[in-house]
Amino acid sequence: MSNEYKRLLSARTLTGTTIQPEAEAWDGGGHCTLEVQCDIFSPGATGGFIALQHSATNEVGSFRDLPNVNWALDTAGGHLTVSHFLRYIRFVTTGTINGGPVVQLDIIGKSCG
Repeated sequence: MSNEYKRLLSARTLTGTTIQPEAEAWDGGGHCTLEVQCDIFSPGATGGFIALQHSATNEVGSFRDLPNVNWALDTAGGHLTVSHFLRYIRFVTTGTINGGPVVQLDIIGKSCG
């Protein structure tokens, strides 16, 4: 399998708690590493985060937070490399979302070997 690009979240203003529906989760199966870029074009107030979750199955209630894969919404975002994850990937927001942060998430799934 070759490298695969996915825009997990097109640039949009976040308000309140947001959970990407299971039907929109990205299937990262077959990839060994994820390169994740979070762009926060317009930072919000302190207290909110955007994070990635993973799951072996794409079912309600099966997603769990990926440890240390999150960004404070009052920053510019950043890049993280993730090497230990289950098959499906989605985003969630946590904390208090204020100030209308504008966020975009991109992933490159890197092939094994």
